[in-house]
Amino acid sequence: MPALPTDVPTPRTVAGWGPFLWTRVLFPPAPSPDTRVRLRSLLLVVLLPAALLYPTLSFRLLEPDEGRYAQIPKELLDRGAWVVPTLQGEPYLDKPPLMYWLVRLSYAAFGVSEASARLVPAVCVHLTVLAVYLIGRRSVGERAALWAALLLTVSPGYLGVARLLLLDGLLTLCVTLSVLCGYEAVRTGKLLVGWWVASAVASGLGFLTKGPISEVLLFPPLFAVGYLTPGIARVGWKPVAVFAGVVVGVNLPWYVGVYLDEPAFLRHFFWEHNVLRFVKPFDHLQ
Repeated sequence: MPALPTDVPTPRTVAGWGPFLWTRVLFPPAPSPDTRVRLRSLLLVVLLPAALLYPTLSFRLLEPDEGRYAQIPKELLDRGAWVVPTLQGEPYLDKPPLMYWLVRLSYAAFGVSEASARLVPAVCVHLTVLAVYLIGRRSVGERAALWAALLLTVSPGYLGVARLLLLDGLLTLCVTLSVLCGYEAVRTGKLLVGWWVASAVASGLGFLTKGPISEVLLFPPLFAVGYLTPGIARVGWKPVAVFAGVVVGVNLPWYVGVYLDEPAFLRHFFWEHNVLRFVKPFDHLQ
């Protein structure tokens, strides 16, 4: 445990112990980190994940999830459609469409195959590793950000999911970008609008991937670090309103379009898939 600075008084209240332990014991202040991007490090986080991810995408689809997420974009491509996802010709209203759109674009560019379908989550995971390094170095320095990116690259569970056609890779990219950009927006003590809007755009794309879980994974840790860390910019209702407006702006066109074609979507998705499934057995009984 690092030695405590002698000029820091012991907290006099229970509430004061949280910030004290966080900033003086667990994560004591350090000199300004080296944030320069080194070419060798950048090549490493570009080439190592590529070597581990892209050569192994052509094995047979695993049922039921991969088959479902491969077929829905194929039907969108066959129909020349974008708004209403379908499975076996019937509207599939369980999830928003961002993953289906990306796989549809991959099919159009590279042909319909297992590899072109799985290319989307693999690229998303690769971009997440790059984001951890390129954005993370701003707050923790080049060395720590590089090691974080490399450890993420060789994590077996993370690497395994990256090769599967699931929503997890895309959602992880959106949430990671949202959290990293959100922290950059508040880290210096003054709310930086550009980083804040970037965080909102990433969060909005996460909403367009799997619903409001992206916002749930952002705001609690962001408010917690604001409470625990002196000097972090406080996020008031106006920045939150701007954030919400950006998220709505990213999502509203598709939600309006799908509602006009399939009015049952809003209740089915928001109520059944974002409320009921957490309070009683639903679909995934295991």
